[in-house]
Amino acid sequence: EASLKRDWCAVVKSGNAEHVETLNNQLWTYQRDSFLPHGTADDGPAEAHPVYLTADDENPNGAHVLFLVHGATSEKISDFNRCVLMFDGGDEEALTIARGQWKELRSVNEELTTLNQENQERIDELRQAQNNMNNLLNTLDIATVFLDLDLNIRSFTPAATRLFTLRNGDIGRPIQEVSTSLDYENLTRDLGGVLENLARQEQDVKTKDGRWYSARIIPYRTQDNEITGVVLTFIDVDDNRILEAALDYTRSIVDTVREPMLVLDKELRVVSANRSFFQDFRASEEDTNGKHIYELGNGQWDIPALRTLLEKVIPKNSYFDNFLVEHDFPLIGHRKMVLNGRQLYSEFGKERILLAIEDVTGQNRD
Repeated sequence: EASLKRDWCAVVKSGNAEHVETLNNQLWTYQRDSFLPHGTADDGPAEAHPVYLTADDENPNGAHVLFLVHGATSEKISDFNRCVLMFDGGDEEALTIARGQWKELRSVNEELTTLNQENQERIDELRQAQNNMNNLLNTLDIATVFLDLDLNIRSFTPAATRLFTLRNGDIGRPIQEVSTSLDYENLTRDLGGVLENLARQEQDVKTKDGRWYSARIIPYRTQDNEITGVVLTFIDVDDNRILEAALDYTRSIVDTVREPMLVLDKELRVVSANRSFFQDFRASEEDTNGKHIYELGNGQWDIPALRTLLEKVIPKNSYFDNFLVEHDFPLIGHRKMVLNGRQLYSEFGKERILLAIEDVTGQNRD
């Protein structure tokens, strides 16, 4: 009765089927002015009985409490919130059996407590990992949308709301139904292609107001290497595109300069060279870009005077002007050159050296 007052269901397990029938009959007549709703397998669906009587090890009515009577035992105690042993305290044999059951129950309870603690620790670790991931995604401020295999929204970062009209209520909604500021007609097709081919896809896409983003679609893989969806990210590359356009414009200007020019990084490797350099020194881009300056043309630029300028003068003074150098080149012969150098710094912290080369062979210079 106490269990039913709490709106709990109960299973009463007896040691044998005969005792179940006896108990069933007793519960109908145990108190004239009271009614205890109960039943057995012969009385219809188990879920219809708040108190279910049985000799089997089961929980067919989703009970919260298990009562063990007539020496019954159970291997499924963990399926219940509570377990109650009922026995005749005046019966020595029943008392001995009950004591043994109590020891077993206490051992099971200790194991369950340990398992619950371990599960709680795992839950706490998962919650911490989730919090760390959320904070990382929010700190990076990258628009990210997680989709399932049917392209329904699982979750998204706050930055994604700048590109999609997303709200928390959109979880489970198909991405195709969400309006976006992106000019990306093939989004659904590309998402399906990544799921089919399991290969990442990346391309630049533009918003309707003209801002550029790098769109990346990759399969969502679990630790068991199971594909359960896709991840869609958008990285703002509008500033990079503006910078790249400016660099292209600058390169086009430099290519019109008649003097050969080299741009070196801080390791003295060639970042770029203009058209005049390739023409005057009969070099190719393939054999020049990315190479150390002293390795160009089979070492023909390994000039002691040039080493002094690049390794000692530039680091100390940041520039040098009108430095005359003479050298014999294998392909173009003896040359007199006036070198000018400048150390350059960008807002991105990259150091560069601009080297301008004027060929004055045959000219009289004091």
